[in-house]
Amino acid sequence: MIQLAEIWKEILNNPGVIRTRFNPYFLTQTGEILSERGFHEAKIFLWDSCRDRRLREQAEAMLYVINLMESASEIRLDRSRGRFLIKQISMIR
Repeated sequence: MIQLAEIWKEILNNPGVIRTRFNPYFLTQTGEILSERGFHEAKIFLWDSCRDRRLREQAEAMLYVINLMESASEIRLDRSRGRFLIKQISMIR
């Protein structure tokens, strides 16, 4: 299984995530949905967000991140760690 440090490294090495300008509210909303409702609901929210051209780039980058997180057992056991990681993405720049 993949660990948090490995996920963070993958995020930092992904140009699709790094070059995306994230709206902090969008990240907060995504993190809250993940934490409270789980991976499936978060993906549905992001797929729905892809229909809005203003959110498409952010949603696609977050789908990549959510898919990475889903493979980490410590995030599956405690989704609040995933929420924390998502909020940290706004500080990448």
